[in-house]
Amino acid sequence: MTAPAALPILKRCPVLSLDTAPPARAKGDFAVKDLKRMTLLLDFYGPLLTPRQQELMQAYYLEDLSLAEIAGEDGVSRQAVHDLIKRAETLLQEYEAKLGAVREYAERRDKLIRLEEALRRDDRESVSALLEELKAE
Repeated sequence: MTAPAALPILKRCPVLSLDTAPPARAKGDFAVKDLKRMTLLLDFYGPLLTPRQQELMQAYYLEDLSLAEIAGEDGVSRQAVHDLIKRAETLLQEYEAKLGAVREYAERRDKLIRLEEALRRDDRESVSALLEELKAE
């Protein structure tokens, strides 16, 4: 599976590590944003969300607006915004669990980084092995 054509977030948020499951959060700890993971999930699966879910997720994760700011702009309660964002996060994580596009992207990117390093070292054996791995995908 290949990455979508336009991935503006990937340029700002390089992949360092992507666990298949989101990090554990303390109950009610909604302030801790897993920005890199969510922006990747939004890039890959955002079009599968409803327009309303996309709008809220972009405001929260990409524009870095608080729940209160979003609620104030939309004329709804903070709790309503929280619930909608949590529902959208869950959907994005379920899509990734089933489809694995972000995981595949991260694995391929890791191989390309290792390939680049092997080329710099002029390590032909490693280059050859990595090229074979990439071809096999």
